[in-house]
Amino acid sequence: EMEQLVSMGFPSDLAAEALTATGGDSIQKATDWILSHRSPHQSTTATSQPKLDRFLLRPNSKTLNPAVSNDDSNKRLKLSSSNPRQHQPLSERMRPRTLDDVVGQDHLLSPASLLRSAVDSNRLPSIIFWGPPGTGKTSIAKSLINSCKDPSQYRFVSLSAVTSGVKDVRDAVESAKKLNLEGRKRTVLFMDEVHRFNKSQQDSFLPVIEDGSILFIGATTENPSFHLITPLLS
Repeated sequence: EMEQLVSMGFPSDLAAEALTATGGDSIQKATDWILSHRSPHQSTTATSQPKLDRFLLRPNSKTLNPAVSNDDSNKRLKLSSSNPRQHQPLSERMRPRTLDDVVGQDHLLSPASLLRSAVDSNRLPSIIFWGPPGTGKTSIAKSLINSCKDPSQYRFVSLSAVTSGVKDVRDAVESAKKLNLEGRKRTVLFMDEVHRFNKSQQDSFLPVIEDGSILFIGATTENPSFHLITPLLS
């Protein structure tokens, strides 16, 4: 009987008193006794309605401490700013950073290859990479700079023939000439999908390649013998 009265929302001490007064042989009598002997100012809701905070997690003062929260957020911001690569796409984070990170392409990157010898001697050549999409043309081009003995003396500029025009090339060349005259850095101009440039657009590269204003690296998925002008290949 006690459990039934408590489950109905009555305080345990009041339920015990009611059972004692009524002989404890009837829940109905105990309930009537409680209702008839309670003080007028007592509210049934107050005794029978459980407090809402019983069902809610109490806030932890430690987790709400502004100083701790701010410190934690500051630490996260510092870690984020110190490692900007963690916000890049997975393909970019996994991209090789040096030639030693590149897997395969031994005919280009073996210790005895011409390209590896040029990198080891810190004398990068102008070059055209030809191959199917996804074989590492862009990755190798970017890795060349980082593999040099002094990467800081080079500036890597990446353009795409799909989205760029002669004006973009001119702007890159002008900046390259300025840096070259100041003796600060040499510019490596990487042109992706170079086969999409027409003959006159490809001709615009020749003077600046010949006078050493830029080091030119082109990438194409098409046979250069049919899609690039002969002077550019020479």
